[in-house]
Amino acid sequence: MLVRMDNKSIVAGGAILSVKRGQWAGLMLRIVGTTGAGAAPVEADFGTITFRRAGGRPQAVVSWVGLQATNEMDFGFMEASIGAAGANPILHTVIVPSTTRADGNIMDILTDENSEIEVSFSGFAAAEWTTGTIYLSGIPSEGVQMYQRQLFEQTLDLTASGIKPLKLTYDNISDLYVVTSTNIAELTLERDGVTIVDDLLGNLQAISNAHNRHEATFSEGLKLELAGSGALTEMLSDDMDLTVRAGSGGAVAAKIISAANDFTPDRLATSSALVAAKTEAKFARKAAANKGRPLSVIRALTNAT
Repeated sequence: MLVRMDNKSIVAGGAILSVKRGQWAGLMLRIVGTTGAGAAPVEADFGTITFRRAGGRPQAVVSWVGLQATNEMDFGFMEASIGAAGANPILHTVIVPSTTRADGNIMDILTDENSEIEVSFSGFAAAEWTTGTIYLSGIPSEGVQMYQRQLFEQTLDLTASGIKPLKLTYDNISDLYVVTSTNIAELTLERDGVTIVDDLLGNLQAISNAHNRHEATFSEGLKLELAGSGALTEMLSDDMDLTVRAGSGGAVAAKIISAANDFTPDRLATSSALVAAKTEAKFARKAAANKGRPLSVIRALTNAT
């Protein structure tokens, strides 16, 4: 399921797109364009994605390159093609998800909430584009908002054979992505004083690929699942300290992307009430139409649990 929300021309640079009210499993951004007569853009030219909800506070600040890599780790193949110069197609898609686990969490965008996504296109050059439009669509889903999943990117630069600590300044991190892991030798991660990751890059890449069900070699980055049980309590954290050790083969220029979770008791209450009202309306409609068989099954299962 997909619902269109907004679209903007990108031939003049960056775009701000409005998020519609509703309950969403994710927000999809898709670039459709054609390359310039004598030049073509590269993915890094798309710049930074900033997602703002009520009050203007960013809920995601992440590069297009970084988000697409995390999407490939979470969902598999993502549309990503840029043709050669000469009016050839540009097709690129990314998703800002409400969750990557089977917990039913959604984004509950209220009527009076001014939410938007800005894509900077910071490397935009008019000569590289003949046409260009960016589309924003919502992936609808009924559910409750227990938390707002946030994505924040930090850059890590490290010389060959060097060691660098990095403080992750966000609470309740459930997943950590390392994009462009070239020349990283080892990673160590402490959560609230307890070591939860300490291994060679190759071993961590192998388990990341296994967890994410990649069917071919994937080397653009790796994902550290820090709440693998699926329990909300495992997401809870206050201090995260990452240490990166570079190999002798060269420098490291990595993107470290934290998936932090801002728990939202107020949205839990409003979204739960909305789901309950929708359920009652469905039950009433079925009952009025003398279609009671689904209701009998659903009520029996609900009573059993």
